[in-house]
Amino acid sequence: MKAPLIALLLACVAPTCTAQETFKCKVNGSFVYQDRPCPGAARYSDAMPGKVVKTESAQPVVNQTDKAAPLSDLEKQKLKLEQDKEFINQRVKSRNDEREKDQASEQIQGCENEAAWITQQIGQLAAGAPTGTPLNAASAQGMMLDQQNRQTQIAALQAQASAKRAQCDQLRAAYNRRWLR
Repeated sequence: MKAPLIALLLACVAPTCTAQETFKCKVNGSFVYQDRPCPGAARYSDAMPGKVVKTESAQPVVNQTDKAAPLSDLEKQKLKLEQDKEFINQRVKSRNDEREKDQASEQIQGCENEAAWITQQIGQLAAGAPTGTPLNAASAQGMMLDQQNRQTQIAALQAQASAKRAQCDQLRAAYNRRWLR
């Protein structure tokens, strides 16, 4: 009567004494049981199906016995849903960040295109100046007024081009601060 009782007590006490994880590792083609994680171990993440995550420790063969009561199926489902929700939220944030980065890049490109267009307009005005000698005083006066008008327009466009380039530089600096840290 005492022997079965002692065996029962030892069976109950033994698992609490060995609250250590045991890992099953493949070493040189054979399986070895050890108390530390397998080197280079990977396991499937619970966050999303099919996603492999490198971990510091391998999946234990024998779990710790000093853990709290096992989770019920409902609690496991809730935990899994919370992990899935966190994974999805991270993916959404990542995609939103990529979208913002693309929009910022497009904004810089658009700004540079506008600056190039203004510079092109300056070139066209300068190239369109009348050449030749005036036929009379009236045509000389007209050519002089036309030249003054062109110079005024060119000066205004140069100011616009400088302002646009400064705006592009500000956009580029903001992009670099945010995306190229």
